[in-house]
Amino acid sequence: PITQPLAWIPIDHPGLKCSSGIQLRPEFRMQSRTNMSFLHAGRHAMVQTGRRAMPSAHAAGMSMSTSLSQRHHAPGCGCGCQHGHQHGRQHGHQHGHQHSVHGVIGKRFVSNEGIPQIDIPKPTRELKVLKVKKDGVDILHDPLWNKNTCFDNAERDRLGLRGLLPPVERTLEQQVGRVMRALRREDSDERRNMFLQDLHNRDETLYHRTLVENITEVAPLVYTPTVGKVCQEFGDQYRRSRGMYFSTQDRGMFSSMAYNWPHDDVHVIVVTDGSRILGLGDLGAHGMGIPIGKLALYCACGGIAPHRVLPVMLDVGTNNTELLEDEDYLGLKHKRLEGDEYYDMVDEFMKAVTSRWPNVVVQFEDFETSKAVPLLAKYRHIYRCFNDDIQGTGCVALAGILSALRSQGLEPEALKEQVVMVAGAGSAGLGVAEMLVEGMVQQGLTPEEARSRFYICDAEGLIGKDRLEGKGTALDEKQ
Repeated sequence: PITQPLAWIPIDHPGLKCSSGIQLRPEFRMQSRTNMSFLHAGRHAMVQTGRRAMPSAHAAGMSMSTSLSQRHHAPGCGCGCQHGHQHGRQHGHQHGHQHSVHGVIGKRFVSNEGIPQIDIPKPTRELKVLKVKKDGVDILHDPLWNKNTCFDNAERDRLGLRGLLPPVERTLEQQVGRVMRALRREDSDERRNMFLQDLHNRDETLYHRTLVENITEVAPLVYTPTVGKVCQEFGDQYRRSRGMYFSTQDRGMFSSMAYNWPHDDVHVIVVTDGSRILGLGDLGAHGMGIPIGKLALYCACGGIAPHRVLPVMLDVGTNNTELLEDEDYLGLKHKRLEGDEYYDMVDEFMKAVTSRWPNVVVQFEDFETSKAVPLLAKYRHIYRCFNDDIQGTGCVALAGILSALRSQGLEPEALKEQVVMVAGAGSAGLGVAEMLVEGMVQQGLTPEEARSRFYICDAEGLIGKDRLEGKGTALDEKQ
């Protein structure tokens, strides 16, 4: 009999085996499927049963013994002992106390009836579990659950995978090494990005582990600068849908569409309308590569679970003539919405996603300045949202300048004495300027005094009152 009526146990706990060395048969380790939920995480899988965690080994005609690793110690012991060593009073342990695997405490004793009993190990952080709602080939076809050859034999039995995978078992570290060797054999960054996209589409665990462990080498392939070229060739390279698309032909149905997304716990949405993709301009629906790449970095570097992020394309049309004439263009072929039509569509989107996920954070990404500024002003005090180009880039620039002042031995108050030229008049450039103006105001200047210390240039030259017909005036000596 098991001493606890309801508990979690690792099915393949190495400490639970027959004294003869023969593994317990599955029917002795599990109860009926109707009385059990399979769980799965990393290399571990567990079951939860109803009244009893596991049938008695005595009832099965077997005696149980513990087989304990010699590498794990009891939590808080600190004595450096090995498993199997019985501690004396100097360590505060009673005789018969042994440490079990995964750093949890187990105890083997004999009851009054002479029936061997084993306390169920209490799971620790290493044994975090997730519930699996699929089995068999459906797991292999779901990139959130698929681990490919990383499934061990016990998992393959429990999850119905035996025979569906090559017999060899690989650790996650071995898989990462294989991915990096294959990645380095590709002859261009664009092909490396395609390789990573294919990996992302079939095994998200391996994809994000590769990104985390090789962030310096892989991040530029997932996001800037490679993602710009990927967006330009998005229609040619399209393989599998990722994220959601809200378009003008879906107006009036956004709220119901939001429930088509299979995950109920979305924490972050990155949305773009494709109007100003990096320095490439209007790429329409092909700007979807930006939210996908940005969220991949959030998962890898920010620790957000992949099923809690959602990339979104808000397809309001495009003014890019080349795309309108491209037979491989994946967006709607009409001119961009303007005015009230545009803002009404964004408003419907914001209401739809915040209705489905009330606590979601919405990040506006790569909106043209004429739309980005009013959208942020409209929603920033209503929803959890921010504009990365205006606020995110501005914060980083302000922090960088304050650090530069400190490295010169100057106080933060010296910010108000700086004269700044901003190269680029897009939403990112203007966001940087506005953030620096706010910083100067905090140091004692008026908004007008702070703005007088800024010069903003674009490709045509200096932007000022005297600028006519898109032509900039020559800079004077002071400027």
